[in-house]
Amino acid sequence: MNDYKYILKRAFKASFGVLVFLALVQPFGMNDIDEWSGSSHLMHALLHSLLTFFSALFSMYVAKSILGDYEKRTSLLRSFLVSEAISYIVNIPILAFLLLAFDGWFYTRHWELYFYVDGHFTLDKMLWMCGNVAIVTVFIFLWFFYEFMNDKLHRELDDVKAINDFLEKRQEELFQEEDGDEVGEESVTVVIEGQGQGARLEVDPSNILYVESMANYAEIYYISENETRHVTFRITLKQIKDVLSDFEYIVQCHRAFLVNINFVFSMTARNPGYQLQLFGVEKQLPVSRANSDVIKSFLSENS
Repeated sequence: MNDYKYILKRAFKASFGVLVFLALVQPFGMNDIDEWSGSSHLMHALLHSLLTFFSALFSMYVAKSILGDYEKRTSLLRSFLVSEAISYIVNIPILAFLLLAFDGWFYTRHWELYFYVDGHFTLDKMLWMCGNVAIVTVFIFLWFFYEFMNDKLHRELDDVKAINDFLEKRQEELFQEEDGDEVGEESVTVVIEGQGQGARLEVDPSNILYVESMANYAEIYYISENETRHVTFRITLKQIKDVLSDFEYIVQCHRAFLVNINFVFSMTARNPGYQLQLFGVEKQLPVSRANSDVIKSFLSENS
């Protein structure tokens, strides 16, 4: 959905929400004729809803002009909240003014009626109407926020399903290669040295499962002689990452974790971020939102 269709859809929902709110707070009937205007309260509410539509349309366009593409704001919570805040800051005073001017015209045919008392300009009615609009805005925001979180959850589940489908396909290909007659690549050994005597590990990077950082210490889990082993060194995660920088399958999935993506067989959504399940490892590794794009990018490049 492009930006303008999205704005139109949201503006229509806002106007519909106002109409429903008015119906719940002060029910109106088609035969209930206002003694001053000769029009029904239903018509009055419909016109309020129409004013809401145009005001919301304008305020959301302003937010788009300030923040740019709506694509980002429909996927990131912080961007969504900022966009909503700008829209409402613009919309509330504009809509309050339109409603006051309209009511003045609707009841007395003088649109400026509520802006003057005894011939003097006043903002009392304007502030009162801003308060009313803000109250309705809270309900509209809760509706939009629910939709945002629901859509966000569905997108995350779709992403996880797509990733897991790829992981399953890739594991099948790896098993087929192992059962075939192809000659494997020559083994490579790297040396990871920590502080202290004997703090040294020679390991093939392809056999590293994951690395977990704990303050200035790091625990390295790896496979040796078909067994899962681990060592703990006084070393930072950054130092280990630098040693393994030439091996693209070792990626950072969290500020405290490096993972060998070749051992990942499933990915699940959690709040916030995701979790990775590795072959032969009971522990699930966290994937922070800041690093989730790295994981997805790696998989897409190898799909």
